[in-house]
Amino acid sequence: MKTTIGLITLVFLTFSVMAAEPNTPEYLYQKALNLETAKADYQGAIAIYETIIKENERNENFVAKALYRMGVCREKTGAPEKAKECAIKLTERYQGKINASPEMREFVGRYRKTGMTDGGNDPQDQIMAKMKSIVIPEVNFENAKVTDALKWLTEQSEKNDKNSPAGSKGVNFIFNISPSEAPTVSMQLRNASLFYVVQYITETTGLKCSVKEHGVIIMPAGTAYGGIVTRTYKVLESMIKMVAGGPAQTAESTDGQKSGVGKDDVLSAKNRPDIKQFFMDAGIPFPEGTSIMYLPEQNLLIVKNTTENLAMFERLLAKINIPPLQVRVQVDHVEITDPETAKLFRARVPAGNELRGLRPDAYRKCSSLSAVAKSGSAASSGNAPVTLNVRPLVGPDNETIDLTINWKSKTSPGVNSSDMEINQTLTIWDGCAIVLQAQRQEPGQQEVKNPQFLLITATLIAPNGRPIKNASQQKP
Repeated sequence: MKTTIGLITLVFLTFSVMAAEPNTPEYLYQKALNLETAKADYQGAIAIYETIIKENERNENFVAKALYRMGVCREKTGAPEKAKECAIKLTERYQGKINASPEMREFVGRYRKTGMTDGGNDPQDQIMAKMKSIVIPEVNFENAKVTDALKWLTEQSEKNDKNSPAGSKGVNFIFNISPSEAPTVSMQLRNASLFYVVQYITETTGLKCSVKEHGVIIMPAGTAYGGIVTRTYKVLESMIKMVAGGPAQTAESTDGQKSGVGKDDVLSAKNRPDIKQFFMDAGIPFPEGTSIMYLPEQNLLIVKNTTENLAMFERLLAKINIPPLQVRVQVDHVEITDPETAKLFRARVPAGNELRGLRPDAYRKCSSLSAVAKSGSAASSGNAPVTLNVRPLVGPDNETIDLTINWKSKTSPGVNSSDMEINQTLTIWDGCAIVLQAQRQEPGQQEVKNPQFLLITATLIAPNGRPIKNASQQKP
């Protein structure tokens, strides 16, 4: 039966590879998956997964899947540290993909769970590596007290530690829980790493463990181990708006009363509890006795937490507390005057590079407006008869721009209708252009002789007004 299932899997994967277009992310992914799962060629699969990640940065779906599968391959080839690197990249860049995939959550959980954390320094890393290298031949617990189970694991870790020198074998477990309150655990495993066994215990019993240089501390999940300290952080208002989920809203205050939040009453810990939730969702623990508060008058975050959790908090804050980027939006209103070109573009809307590459005598520029706005803010340009309103929002990749645009022209030469208006939300890459049809042909109306288009270009610019990327770096 296993042979039959394996054959079916191989045939299915082979068919999937054949069905996809060559050299597309889908084709490469299916090819790598075939090497990994059907042929156990993990190194060959890793090479293809790396190609997908390197050459398809914008395709988040396949890059996230390639990172995950590459991490699994790393595990199977005995490279847990490289697998951990994949897990960290997944967590930092593709949290939405992780949330939607139980397999990715399980993989990332093996390295990034708050129930099994390392502090990043050398002694702790050594203990983590030791726990992953020690293999327990057989684990068989039946309603065993966690304290008893971990005492047994301490003995087994010393007995099965094949790599450490005499006198430093095994892992020391420290209980921050009373034996009378310890939960029970049942499990049966063979040839499991000590890391996996401890992770399984903490996940199934509601405990957590923290790796320190002197050992592994086991404690209830809501416990804050170590000294709690308070630190303040100067933050941008734009970052707080992003963290808190956008426009002001009515929320439950801490005293249970409804509190109206206006645009000037920016965001406080009392009326915006989702600030703390944002950081918790991002993997920052806030155990009992810790807190986070925002003071809008000074744009300060006051955070009370353990030094270990604050180190995680500061790494995340450094990634998101950055000034919003500026975007210049250029809108050129173009009328095609060359008869042959007009005939061609009456049938279809041209691409941006087609319109840019027209001969000067093939078109007439009716108007040209530009506006500069910070990411997430609105800007206007022009006066009647032609006006432009834009609101750009730069994506987390700092290349994708979601652009809401309103363009109006009250007097449009060559168009039967005296008014034209474009109201649309677009997605544009930095430095690229999108073309929209400027006028619509009403039912019964004669065919438009000279079609008109809007050439819309969005470019990220530095404070000196120059593009952040040069032309060679921008997408075609």
